[in-house]
Amino acid sequence: MSLNLNPSWHDSSLSGFRAVQYKPDGEFEMNSAGATLLVGSVAGAACGFLASLGGYYGFYLILLTPLVIGLGVGMSMAKSVTITKNRNPWVTAVAAIVASLVAVTAVHLTDYAFFQHDIKQVPTEEIEIAMMMKD
Repeated sequence: MSLNLNPSWHDSSLSGFRAVQYKPDGEFEMNSAGATLLVGSVAGAACGFLASLGGYYGFYLILLTPLVIGLGVGMSMAKSVTITKNRNPWVTAVAAIVASLVAVTAVHLTDYAFFQHDIKQVPTEEIEIAMMMKD
């Protein structure tokens, strides 16, 4: 059995096209920019919350955790750009910066909420003693 490398449906007139490197045309739609921003922000909030939750329960590695947060936000942004067909790199860059700021804010807000929860567990006498020792 032989393999037919020149099928009958092959059109030889197409061979005149030459391949050029892809270059984005810079256009975007507001819907795609908004969707990219929304997906990045939700992913940033989720990654930030999960990182803070892991840190609260004792799993926080100084170099690895921010790397995982960045990887999660970056992968979600890449998928969002593919799905929304966003062709403007500047819009994507702004959405990625906003998403990373949301991730950092989510980490700190969740840490603060855990701190507030933990401080309510401390008896008032101990807080008063600590305040007296401070002066």
